[in-house]
Amino acid sequence: MRFFSIVILLLIYSGCSEAPVKTESSELIPAYNIDSFLNKFTEIEFDSLKVYTTDQIDADTSFYKGFALDSLDAKYIANIYGDMAFDSSRAYLSQFYACYKFAIDADRMGLIIRCPSEYVSSFLDVFEYNHKTGKVLHLINLSELWGDAGDTYERCSYLFKSGKGLGIYQYNYSGYDHSAEDEKDTTLEEWYTHYKLNLGYKGNDTLFSDTGHYLPYWMKR
Repeated sequence: MRFFSIVILLLIYSGCSEAPVKTESSELIPAYNIDSFLNKFTEIEFDSLKVYTTDQIDADTSFYKGFALDSLDAKYIANIYGDMAFDSSRAYLSQFYACYKFAIDADRMGLIIRCPSEYVSSFLDVFEYNHKTGKVLHLINLSELWGDAGDTYERCSYLFKSGKGLGIYQYNYSGYDHSAEDEKDTTLEEWYTHYKLNLGYKGNDTLFSDTGHYLPYWMKR
């Protein structure tokens, strides 16, 4: 009996002294929240900021290359891209890039995100994060650049601080080279539009706009 008592005592001691098995707990995994999303943006300060797209915007040296978003960020941009933002079958979120964040006023933060266009992620859009509501809202597209079969389009913008929060001067250019259809036709038509806008809570207020049509090169000679 003494032998069996010793064995039992040894088993009890062994069970008590064994290190507890570590189990994965959700409490140990930090929650992904708005701060996690905002931390992907680089903070920037400016009086005026040129926002533009280049044909090598994915290059490491590109000012607007940005940091790729993922599926955890979908809910923060779904208000404009809807279900496309959740389309994991095409890894759609990896085509969005967090670029910069900046203060608009005490309640609002501006976010510049590089977004998918027709061919590559060449759209640069500005969003607004409202500290009071906790919502991220899309404001306006700032830049784009593409060319196809004689057609050329470019948009660039200057962001600047104004008394009402955030202002924007935007320039849009379109061109068509007729030689794409007829190599003997050297006509190049060009159009432009530029705006001055105030980006406010209740939509964008157009303060100034102008539209023009450039003369073809052959008419300028």
